[in-house]
Amino acid sequence: MKTQIQIDYSKCNMCYSCIKVCPVHALRSSAQETHVELIEDRCINCGSCYSHCPQNAILYRDSIETVISWINDKQKLVAILDPAISGEFIDVNDYKKFISMIRQSGFHYVIDGAFAADLLANNYKKFLDENKGKYYLFTLCPIIQNYVQKYATKAINNLLPLPILPEMASFLTKKFINEPIKTVYIGPCIAYKDISEFDKSDEVLTFEELRKLFERFEITEIEQEFSSFDFVEGKWGNYFAIEDGILIATNQEQNILNANVISSSGENLFKDAISDFLNYIEIIKKHFNIYYCNGCIMGPAITISGNYIMKKYQVLQYSQKRLKDLDDESWQENINHYLNESLPVTFKNMEIKLPQIPRKQIEDILNYLQINPSFRSCKNCGFDSCEEFASAIAQGIANSEMCIYYNIANKIKLIKKLNLQLEKLNAKIVDEEEKNKKIKEELQLHALIIENIKELLHKIPAGILVVNGENKVEYSNEFFVKILGEEAIEINEIIPGLRGSQIEKLLDISLVNMIEYALTHQEGETQKDILINDKWFNVSVYPIKYRSLAIMLIKDISLPEVNKAEVVDEIKKAIQTELDMVQQIAFSLGEGASDVERILNKVIQIYEK
Repeated sequence: MKTQIQIDYSKCNMCYSCIKVCPVHALRSSAQETHVELIEDRCINCGSCYSHCPQNAILYRDSIETVISWINDKQKLVAILDPAISGEFIDVNDYKKFISMIRQSGFHYVIDGAFAADLLANNYKKFLDENKGKYYLFTLCPIIQNYVQKYATKAINNLLPLPILPEMASFLTKKFINEPIKTVYIGPCIAYKDISEFDKSDEVLTFEELRKLFERFEITEIEQEFSSFDFVEGKWGNYFAIEDGILIATNQEQNILNANVISSSGENLFKDAISDFLNYIEIIKKHFNIYYCNGCIMGPAITISGNYIMKKYQVLQYSQKRLKDLDDESWQENINHYLNESLPVTFKNMEIKLPQIPRKQIEDILNYLQINPSFRSCKNCGFDSCEEFASAIAQGIANSEMCIYYNIANKIKLIKKLNLQLEKLNAKIVDEEEKNKKIKEELQLHALIIENIKELLHKIPAGILVVNGENKVEYSNEFFVKILGEEAIEINEIIPGLRGSQIEKLLDISLVNMIEYALTHQEGETQKDILINDKWFNVSVYPIKYRSLAIMLIKDISLPEVNKAEVVDEIKKAIQTELDMVQQIAFSLGEGASDVERILNKVIQIYEK
């Protein structure tokens, strides 16, 4: 058996719908909790996950492209129609036009699968008539066969050794047609696709895929003429689509008190039915006819979900119409001709064995999940009890994230933790906002101080020049510009304070050398008297910041001593006022304020000297 189920991880949102409905726990959440993953050897191809997935993340193996490629290659194709066709295509008014639609799709022959069902019914009846005390599981359902071979292996020898309908129909079709053909069985069941993997049928299309094929080729009923099945037609086999169809076809009593066969169907009941067969057959003493779905008309690849009664009614109406149209004598001749055709069937023991988990380990897992063993199971994990779920975790077919209670408890813890972190973060943000507000206020104050200092330096009756490590002017006052003459004054009008100008283009080489010496020596204080524009000045150069900043002061030495003392006194008072404010914010503002402080102090020192 090969799984036909596939998962599109990109669409899966971990809603757990598929996990909850899987009867054999073949699905679990991935370790990363990003999607569900399939445990392939556990899958029985029931298709419940496909039917219940709201995101369309569960898929099954596509056969449409293979069939279309055969059509394009002019292969001789044979379509075999499952009896459930009447429960699916209730929108097609006449089955003879429906046959014509299939031919138009590219099929050379259209075979009635109900004839193979008639032959199977004869074989079933033979087993009933020859019963010698052994009771069988009568099942046309491949899902039930798959389940028994994996999970109820004690019942393998009680599976009726007859093929399922697609196997028998494909086998007979190759008897009817003595030429190279490709058979395509068309039915409602995903599990039917498994038989094409083993050459019983060349390919299987679901009803869903057949509708897509009609859409691809734009085929509708309105343009069709009547057409009939090729070679043979079925009779009682048309009832096989409903859960009691096999009893009708074998003419069995359906009153439960008198019947030799008890029927059970439905994805919620089939496991209990098989369990009852194994445990109580010697008390019940009847054959069991079991379907996974409520008959094939409710298969997972039926496009019209629900409407069970309507579908069953359609099958009964279709079967009655076929009985009226049937050439009974021709049908009997065909049955007699193929009655001895048989297809040997063997079942394999594919038992899924899992280790028995010690009670202590189960209790430890429940304790980790914070689950009290006395709790009533919610079954959202897909298991019947919390203990079974805990055992499955230990066996590796489930994980703790599949428990909604555990997930909610963890998420509540996480939410509390995140809220606490959020509170701390908000407090930090508020604190940072306060700090930023304070820094902003201090920066505004610093900007004001800088403007005041600039204004102060402009008023000082001495030339001031501040030079950076690239020998460029950082600042110069008006007195310095006037000392340099008309050309410097013109430049100052364009570039206030001569900021960014190269000192080599403004000063005598001897003054440039003094500045460079101050920049490159931490104790590089120099001074000299120099004649500028026929006037003597005292020039002092001091380092402010090693290799970064130096200051030059140019004083007019022609001023009288009294005036000098008054100037120095006024300058010291003005500078000290600004300096006090600078020192108050120096710590917050860092290097910028410190540089200003150093410049102001140097001005005071120079004037004191």
